[in-house]
Amino acid sequence: MKFKISVLSALSILACAAFLGAIPLLVASCPGGGYPAASPTPAPSGSPQASMPPSAKAIFLRHSTGEYVYDAGVEGAIATRNTQLGTNYSTIKRAYPENPWDWTNYPSDYYRLWVGTEGSATEAGIQTLEALCADYDLVIWKHCYPVTDIGPDTDSPNPASPSKTLENYKAAYTALKTKMLSFPNNRFIVWTGAVRLEQNTSQAQAERLKAFRDWVINEWDASGDNIYVFDFWYLQTEGDIYQKAANGVGGGDDHPNATFCATAAPKFAERIVDVFQGRGDTDPLTGL
Repeated sequence: MKFKISVLSALSILACAAFLGAIPLLVASCPGGGYPAASPTPAPSGSPQASMPPSAKAIFLRHSTGEYVYDAGVEGAIATRNTQLGTNYSTIKRAYPENPWDWTNYPSDYYRLWVGTEGSATEAGIQTLEALCADYDLVIWKHCYPVTDIGPDTDSPNPASPSKTLENYKAAYTALKTKMLSFPNNRFIVWTGAVRLEQNTSQAQAERLKAFRDWVINEWDASGDNIYVFDFWYLQTEGDIYQKAANGVGGGDDHPNATFCATAAPKFAERIVDVFQGRGDTDPLTGL
């Protein structure tokens, strides 16, 4: 009898320990449990692909936020990796879209220029994807922080509409994905959306941008194709839904500061090299 009681006691102790050990997992899975609302950027689960030529060229289509990051050391970081790898990869930046286009680079703008008929084969500020892919092996594009300003859906998705809604964003991205897949010899990197400071947006808007970012990573992006993601959103938010105040330039300006950009630049450069080297589906979406 004493032996049976001892065994039962031991089993009870083990069961209690297992339950207590599970508490953090239960808390983490519950709303308001004290854990970040956003999970860290997931690790890709695909397989390595063939490397691009050792002299492959990339173009980065940017506005101001992208320029801040690029100028903080992207070319220098790629030069260092060239020395290490024995390659001659190159990148350039270009303001895009720009004159004669408005200073807007949201999903509908890319849709109208690349899927629609409003792009140009010769004007750099509104160049078609056909022209860009003829000159560059890797095309990188992004949106600036007003992409955060997402309103509620209206149940009438329109990829060409300038209205910022999730349904419009998704409609534009679905068409853009089909367009990019029609250039199998080129590769593409898309940044997740740059995000605003908490003081400059609403919780609903920030949550919608997070939902769009999650959709891009978990549903829109696919392993084995020629499209890859650089998770800039996660670098800015660190898993929250707003840009961290410490990452901003100050004074309520949504642009990232020099310290943040100096950290983000080598991550972006590494993501470019990952894609050049065929590791876009296996290496981190944040580059490092």
